[in-house]
Formats: sequence, structure tokens, C-alpha cells
Amino acid sequence: MSALAQSLDKIKTQAKPPHIPLVINGKEVHTGQTDKQVMPTDHARTLCTFSTADASLTQEAIKGALIARKQWANTPLEERATIFLKAADLLSTKYRADVCAATMLGTGKNAWQAEIDAAVETIDFWRFNAKYAQDIYGMQPPENSPGVWNRVEYRPLEGFIAAISPFNFLGTVASSQNDPF
Repeated sequence: MSALAQSLDKIKTQAKPPHIPLVINGKEVHTGQTDKQVMPTDHARTLCTFSTADASLTQEAIKGALIARKQWANTPLEERATIFLKAADLLSTKYRADVCAATMLGTGKNAWQAEIDAAVETIDFWRFNAKYAQDIYGMQPPENSPGVWNRVEYRPLEGFIAAISPFNFLGTVASSQNDPF
């Protein structure tokens, strides 16, 4: 049996669908208000339940992101890129079949579509953007004259940015106070 078939079987045969809590500022939050993710091909089958957030929890998460932003911005680029490169390595190996199976069941995609949308594009997104960030940070102006040192300091974006992918495309959902790298 292939790894994908095993992952599909594992998800389909769960005795009880897992509950996905909110994670706010590194802590699991169970609100008591839940919703469920059903299979688009079998609405009677619940894949998971998940906690939902209200405006106050959203504000708490934003406040935490503003605090974490400072630490993230002060983390050297190489360390930030390493996090995304490690995630790409894990998705391309250990978690690939599980992510593809969950995508197939959660969005109704076939194996080929799940492989492209859930695995390949996300892995590429993380790897390419780590490389692009390193390239951008490496761009410095030339010396204009002897004894003059010009340097560009890259600052994080200012403001709050959120991107939400459509229901049928896993994509990479970003929500950050600053640039991902």
C-alpha cells in the first residue's frame, strides 16, 4: 500500500474526528464555539471540528503578533529562512502523504491535484521565497567613493497583512505583521 493510500485510510477510519483548537500566542484555545470540516463528496462525514474565534480573540492574536514581530524582525535572515527551509523539507518527506490525503478529502481533489496544490506549490513557495529574501538582502549599493560605505537596511513591512486562499486551493495562507523573511 502506498504512503498516500495509508494516509487516506488513517484519516477515513478515525473513530472520532480530531478537534483543532485555535492557537493564539503559542497557546491552544478551545472556545466552545465550534464548526466542522466535512468532505465535499460526503457531507455526512466530518473530517474534523475546530474552534472559532470572536473579535476579542482576534484582537488578542493581533496584539501577540505585534509583540512577536519585534523578535522575528531581529532574528537574522539566515535563521528565519532556515525555519521555512526545514518546513519545506518536512513537507516534501515526512508529511507529504498526510497533507495530500487531507487535501483530497477536505477539498475533493484527486491525488494529482493534491500533490501539485498541497505539496509541490507550498514546498516551492517556502524554498523560493527563502532564496528570494536572501537575494534581496544581499543587494547592497556599490561604494560611491573611497572611504564611503553605503548600506541598505531592510525593514519589515508596517501594518497587518492577511491572505486567505479560496476553499478549493490549499495555497499558503499568510498572516503576519511583517515580511515572512
